[in-house]
Amino acid sequence: MEIMFTQTLTSIIYFLRTGMTNESRNKPFIDSLNRRSYLKAAFSSVGLAAVGGVSATSGDFDVVKVAPGDTHRVRIGDNETFENVLIDISSKGAGYEIVADGNDWEIRNIGIKGEWDHIPNNQPFRVAVPNENATGTIDTVYLGDGVKNIDTWRPNDNPAGIWTYWYHAGELDIYRCNIQEFPDNAIYGSQAGNSSDHPNPGSNGIVRVHDTYSANNKTSNLRLGTDGSYAKNCVLWNNYHKGYWQFYYSGELIDCDIGPADGRQHLNIGSGTWKSGSNTELTVTNTRFDEGAVRTRRGGELIGSSAGEPVHRIPEGCPTTAEEAAAGTSSNSETTEEKTASAKKNASLNNVVIFDGREASTPTTDYEFVVSEAVEPSTDEDATIDPQASVDGINAKGVVANYLDAWRFDGEIEQLSVDGDAAVRVNGVEVDPDDFVDVGSEDNKKLPNVVVFDGREASTSTTDYEFVVSEAVEPSTDEGATIDPQASVDGVGAKGVVANYLDAWRFDGEIEQLSIDGDATVRVNGVVVDPDNFAETDR
Repeated sequence: MEIMFTQTLTSIIYFLRTGMTNESRNKPFIDSLNRRSYLKAAFSSVGLAAVGGVSATSGDFDVVKVAPGDTHRVRIGDNETFENVLIDISSKGAGYEIVADGNDWEIRNIGIKGEWDHIPNNQPFRVAVPNENATGTIDTVYLGDGVKNIDTWRPNDNPAGIWTYWYHAGELDIYRCNIQEFPDNAIYGSQAGNSSDHPNPGSNGIVRVHDTYSANNKTSNLRLGTDGSYAKNCVLWNNYHKGYWQFYYSGELIDCDIGPADGRQHLNIGSGTWKSGSNTELTVTNTRFDEGAVRTRRGGELIGSSAGEPVHRIPEGCPTTAEEAAAGTSSNSETTEEKTASAKKNASLNNVVIFDGREASTPTTDYEFVVSEAVEPSTDEDATIDPQASVDGINAKGVVANYLDAWRFDGEIEQLSVDGDAAVRVNGVEVDPDDFVDVGSEDNKKLPNVVVFDGREASTSTTDYEFVVSEAVEPSTDEGATIDPQASVDGVGAKGVVANYLDAWRFDGEIEQLSIDGDATVRVNGVVVDPDNFAETDR
């Protein structure tokens, strides 16, 4: 009887907080505007008028003016995109309801203008990805006007900024959101971690929050609760209650600022009542907060320490008005089109090198490398683009501390120098910097030319080769080649055997003779050459 009463009471509280029963998520509702009008699958440039509001265009986005007391409703399903809309709720009692409940959906460039004073106070922005192999994306959303008269609301009152369903099972990424002055959690992202003793057991979906600003939300500025969930480059600033709440299991804060220095709980680790709220862990990496403002419950543990005094800032790309969000721009960022162009440019560079300083024994690692074709900084593996990183043609360099730097490149890494203990990964595989020629080494200056025998796509299992140069020759590790024990040098002559890998040699002068038995590709200074164009060796 006690368990049944507890679950019934919890269900009643849940209904009061969300305006929904456990079963109501599958019931259809009528939109105040045709929900597909602003979905990419059926978008029309014609302005629409409908019950409860008026739609118009403004530059690169649509404007929905919600009538007093009405609700603008949008539902996003599988493979749909909702984008470039400003919803104006500044009329008395006007509200909105955005529900993304499906797989592989996107919400982009949405601005909510006006303070929330809508009745009933349910959760107006609800999301889930039910399939564990699917994704959801929220990118560039402004919820910064919050509720009306925030000081009169109690913590835990509805609404939250963004609220995730307990049955969220996939991966949700939230980028560049501005969420302020909600009485509930700004991002209520923990319910997928509900344990089996909860009336709504969770499905363990992941929530990752990037480049987001969250301020003065009464319960917490961010609440997560599943393994694999984290916040990166976020600013959580609060004069009310918790900055960050690790409600269940384990999570991580990376490159974040939690303040102010005189705020209440910067970090809250653990929760009561449910099983998954015990023995909770929070790892902090390059994150600034007041270590005296950390609270742990039921075995909760903080792993790591503060990186210094928190900085009150708005992350790059985060919108500061509803109009900026709807247009896909911000006062401190590229336009969405510029971001897309940059992403496409990175996508055309097929290889990735990562410098990972998170487990390095040195506080920083300086690095420099040279590729054979092209290189650009990237955000692979959720790396941030460091202002200290620079590119000069095919040469790139930077400094990494306890975080990641990532670069995309075409061709091969020909030279690499690392001063520090950061791990280096090329296309996901850790490599040893000592296997590469140092950038600008004396050997490179003395032997300026490179010949590579590449057997990776050869039709023959091995290729024997021999060549003679006019000046000098030495084996090398250009393009990531290894020095084969079978390779040998005799004066100005060299020979070896290559299988499905690379042999590389540095030389001075010219290649005067070349013989090859097999189908390996031969490149001289990055250019493929035909062995038949050389005189055969006579040594």
